[in-house]
Amino acid sequence: MPFLGITIREVQDGFAIRRTLECLYSRTEDIPNSFPSSISASIYKNIYQFDDAKLQGMLESVLLRMDEGYADKLVEKIKNNMNKPLKKEVLCSVLKLIIPF
Repeated sequence: MPFLGITIREVQDGFAIRRTLECLYSRTEDIPNSFPSSISASIYKNIYQFDDAKLQGMLESVLLRMDEGYADKLVEKIKNNMNKPLKKEVLCSVLKLIIPF
């Protein structure tokens, strides 16, 4: 039976199509409501949570582009600023080292 001009062999009647669409809707109806909080949580995790794998990746990225002297300077800057709010310039320089462009 054609539905919207398309013949679907597996679905022989309009009732089955309606039931299938209702099942799909009930399964997905809350997705638009949960998307903003889900994406927000993912962004927060990406920016502020650091597991060993993420730290290792950051380390490897920095070490590929930095000699030992600059790496030591970076470590000192991080140590000296751990308990202080980072100034915009320091934060930008650290981010440029960590995030490859």
